[in-house]
Amino acid sequence: MQPLMRQEIIQAYLRILELVKTPVRIEWQLPFPRNVIRRAIREELLDNPGTDARDCLEVAYAEIESFISMEDYELLRRFKETCTLAEEMARGGKPGDILASSRLMERICGEKAVRVLERVSNAMRRQLQLIRSTHLLPCSMGLPRATST
Repeated sequence: MQPLMRQEIIQAYLRILELVKTPVRIEWQLPFPRNVIRRAIREELLDNPGTDARDCLEVAYAEIESFISMEDYELLRRFKETCTLAEEMARGGKPGDILASSRLMERICGEKAVRVLERVSNAMRRQLQLIRSTHLLPCSMGLPRATST
């Protein structure tokens, strides 16, 4: 990938991360396909291992996993709204409201929502480990490290 194109891809992606400051995002918000963004970041880190932006790029690489399907995003949104409603109901302290609140919590897809968040978290952790290992690759293969130009 040409360095100029690579920079455009990375900058467009970083702008989205700045604009959409939520723990999870919808995958259609990505400015390029995941694999294109990943490749651009990987190549940038391999070509410029001493870059001051290394930490930022490594975290951004992992954050690609926070872009989830619309279906999963809606599931999490409904879960959050239902939890807020259940808390408001229970706050009144009336036995009937507390019971209704607990029934409401039973009906929502809490387990599915938690699984989605766990999947995102685990994927981000794996991707961060993977990208942080890229600066070790040239040395482990007996190759000289690339220098920034």
